[in-house]
Amino acid sequence: MNKPVYPVWASITPIGRYETLKIFLATVTLIAPVRFIVIWILLIIGWLLTLPIRPWVDAYAVGRAYKTVVMLLIRVGCRLILFVAGFYWIPSRGHFDPRATILVSTHKSLWDALWIIWKAGAAQTAKADLFRMPVISGFLYALDSVPIDRHSRKGKREALAAIRFRASSTGSRPLLIFPTAICSNDRQLPEFKRGAFEPRLPVQPIGISYPSRFYDHTLGRWPLWDMFRATCQAINYMTITFLPLRTPTEREMSDPEIFKENVRYEMGAHLGMQLTKYSFETDCVRIRCRTKGIFFNETICEVHNLPLTLSVIDAFDVFDQDRDGWIGGRDAAKAGRRFLYSFAAAFNTLKLPPRDSEAYESARETIHAWMDVGIVGVITGGRPLLPIRNSDPFEPEKIEVAEVITYFNKHLVSKHEKPCPVLADAFNVSQYFHGLELSS
Repeated sequence: MNKPVYPVWASITPIGRYETLKIFLATVTLIAPVRFIVIWILLIIGWLLTLPIRPWVDAYAVGRAYKTVVMLLIRVGCRLILFVAGFYWIPSRGHFDPRATILVSTHKSLWDALWIIWKAGAAQTAKADLFRMPVISGFLYALDSVPIDRHSRKGKREALAAIRFRASSTGSRPLLIFPTAICSNDRQLPEFKRGAFEPRLPVQPIGISYPSRFYDHTLGRWPLWDMFRATCQAINYMTITFLPLRTPTEREMSDPEIFKENVRYEMGAHLGMQLTKYSFETDCVRIRCRTKGIFFNETICEVHNLPLTLSVIDAFDVFDQDRDGWIGGRDAAKAGRRFLYSFAAAFNTLKLPPRDSEAYESARETIHAWMDVGIVGVITGGRPLLPIRNSDPFEPEKIEVAEVITYFNKHLVSKHEKPCPVLADAFNVSQYFHGLELSS
């Protein structure tokens, strides 16, 4: 029996009859295929122009004038691609500040960086995998982008050093950083990474939104499908909000963590976005659980140590004998001593209290940002209404993987009580508490 896959990150605007009709008409009339092909032709032309600007090419063989012309063509090409994709008019509030060396932006779609590159000529930070991809890698090298290996400490340290160097260099292009490190939606602002704030330099926050009640532009598992679906729309809407340049205070200079949280709070307040504890690490956990078919409720999950958390998921998958995505009494009976000495004891230790449904309902607060009530909101219907993140019912008789993850992560950062040694051994995480006295 195969485990079900739980759509935790489900689309806010699923494909209904209206969207199905649009996709069908745009496809059979060849409007969407032609748009899609033209976008890729523009990308390939730009990639060919960037071939001389690659790491293996002698720097002296490529003149500064050529690099300047290519950069100008890339900026124009980015705006042209957006136009072909249906972003004919992009309203904005505020202005780009030329003094900004670091731009921190919300991240939702594959179209985000194109507009900022066009407007500010910005370079960007990007995950290291993209620097090995055809076509995309050419643009990243031409823009002097900074690669980030998000899965190793060495890679993160190198990226942080590169960000500091680029941000403090005079005459360099502004560096675009998506501090969430993941794509989110128009209504929620996940946790920020510290990289953009470690240099302790002024940053300019940017909010990017895609108002549309019938099509959510959030980047999904298949970017090519997201691109094609965008070309099926008669017109796409994007709104840009430039917040004032944010200079760190004396206290923020001494602690980048405070700087990061203050900027995040201000962005949430100005953009009408709800702050959440969702993070890049939580997204990695969600992907691993989705792959294994394990139910994952991110609203109750705390991830402080990613390797420990992934070990818990692998062990949880072994204990889930009936393959339903939870651990229950039948799983304990089948697993026997491989699982726990006493499932009842484990249940009492791991089980978190039920979630308060009234508290969840109160989280449906609607903040009227300008893209909801302005002229764009009138035309598009505003941003998609945000459902409660993961409204799946609480399972009183079963253990969720998020409960196990939270249990061990809380004990890992605690200086007092340590986890039960039986549980630590059962879920293969004893090594993370080596040298610490575990509770009985």
